[in-house]
Parts: sequence; C-alpha cells; structure tokens
Amino acid sequence: MFLSETSYKGEMMTNRRKIYSLNGLKAFGYICVFTAHAHLMLRNKFSVTLFFIISGFLAFYNRQPPLESIKFTNIVSYSFKHIVRLWQIHILFFLLSIVIRRAEIPNYGNWGAYAIEQILLLQSLSLQPFHYNYASWYLSCLFILYWIALPAIKWVTHTKKPIKYVTLLIIFYYIADYYVVKNAPFLDFTYWNPFYRIPDFIIGMFVCRIYEEYPLEVSSAKFDFLNSFVVVSFVLCLLVQFHLLETNNFFVLLFSIGIYILAHDRGWFCEILHSKLLQHFAKIGLEFYLCHELVIYSVEKLLYNNIFFNGYNINILIWVIAFPISITIAQITNKLKSLV
Repeated sequence: MFLSETSYKGEMMTNRRKIYSLNGLKAFGYICVFTAHAHLMLRNKFSVTLFFIISGFLAFYNRQPPLESIKFTNIVSYSFKHIVRLWQIHILFFLLSIVIRRAEIPNYGNWGAYAIEQILLLQSLSLQPFHYNYASWYLSCLFILYWIALPAIKWVTHTKKPIKYVTLLIIFYYIADYYVVKNAPFLDFTYWNPFYRIPDFIIGMFVCRIYEEYPLEVSSAKFDFLNSFVVVSFVLCLLVQFHLLETNNFFVLLFSIGIYILAHDRGWFCEILHSKLLQHFAKIGLEFYLCHELVIYSVEKLLYNNIFFNGYNINILIWVIAFPISITIAQITNKLKSLV
C-alpha cells in the first residue's frame, strides 16, 4: 500500500505539482466560514483547524533548500514575503471597517490601541481581537506562524519517526480541548491565539513529510474508497459534534488523515475539489475571507432596518446577497494585489 523508501533526506520532490485538492478544501472551508457568519451553520470551528493544517502542509511542500543554516533575516524575509501583499489589502479593509463600524467604535474603549494592533497584525495575541475588521485575526495569526515556519520546517525535515510526533501533537490537542472546555470562558482565547495554533501548523508539515516519505500506491478503486471514507467520516463527526460542546480541534485527527489521502489528488471527491469554480474561488480565498464579515455586517444592518421578518429566512437572504458581493470584492482586491 505504501511506496517504501530506504531513508528520508528532506529533499524536495522532483517535478513538484500543484495539489488541486487542497485548494478545493480551502475553498470549501471559506464557504463554511461564510455560512457560519451568516448564521446558517452552527458548527464551524473545524474550518480554522483545516486552514492551519493545510497552511503547514503547503509551507513544508513548497520549502526551498538549503535549510541547514537559518538566519533571523531569512525568517523576517520569509514571513513578510508571504504577507506583504495581503497586508495592503488588509489595511484597505481596516479603513473600510472604520466607516462601516463607526457607530460602535466609541464603545471599544481603547480604540487607538486596537487600531495599532490591527495595523501591525498583532490582534491575534490579544484577549480581545474582534475589533474593526473582525476576520483579520486569521491573517494576524498566519503572519505570526510564518515567523516560526523555517525553524519548524528544518526540525520536521530532520526529525526521526514523523508518525510518532504527529500522533503526540494530535493527542496534545485532544487533552488541551478538554481543559479549554473545562475552563471556559477563561481559555476561549486559544481559538485565535497563534501559539495555540502552532501544533496545527506543524501537524500539517508532518503530514506533508509522511505524504512525501510514504506515498500511497493503490488502485483508483481504492482511492475512491478512501475518498468516501474521508467524506463519510467528516459528516459523521459533524453530526456527533452537534450533540457535544464545540471544541477547537475536534477534527484534527480526521483532517490529518484526510489531507494525507486527498493530497494524492486521486478519487471521486478529489475530482469534485478539482472543479474550476472551487479552484478559482481558492485563488481569491484570503481576500474573500478578509472582506466577508464586513459585507455580512453591512447587509445585516441594511435588511434588519428595512425588512419586517427575521429568523432563518432573513439569514438565507443575507447569505444570498452578501456572498456574491464578497466574491466580487475579493476578485477586485485580488487584481489590485497582483498589480503591487
């Protein structure tokens, strides 16, 4: 079932290809986030776990040798290279959020300090990150994770027994989830805190290393079966979680296995993830993420002030109106980003 290798030297795979299934998964996650923020989906913490594991996987997959000597300047350059263009879009949405949320900003108290956090992308380190453009906490967290990416890649490359380490990290998360729930709301900050998300990021790197070291060599029929296993397991876990308290990393084991399987880009579900619509959506995904909450907020405010019905029906209407607007804004800002 596995293609065995005598040793793992951390060398980049030859003829490295783009993994379309992971792009499709990210697009799926962005749609779930949007649907949750439009109040149509009650369970959505899984999307954050999915994003950070995929980010770690791709950071390792796209690594550039050599990694034997890492200087601080390399770390700074790596982090800023991955964020700088999005930071300019982030600032644009931050300025728009001042206009859109102008009525509530005086209630922030330390609005000036919160604004500085937003500009410097440090809000994910705060106990109160949801100010101005609420969704920007994710970019802040990702920015900070990129600071540890190069040392993490070096460690994951050279460490022995990657399966053992990824197993220990997954166990850590389930133990941590227990204490987060037990001590809520005092530990709620772990959801957006970058230090708590470091294991997610590193799990993704280990999954990528396992994928490179032990690629699956099975028939197309078996890949179809494995795809079905991933999809059915996700649906079952989602149904189970409706009867439990939602935790940060309930899906971490399934996502680790699922990303390993789907990264091979084979199977019926992978073919769905390869669709042109999902691939195009994935290209503008981060821009969509950064703008979607402000769009939903604006549409909600407009509808609640002018429509006399509420509940589930108005949430559907909000989704239908805000989704294409968010996509349009994301497309425009993505083109602006490419011009910089």
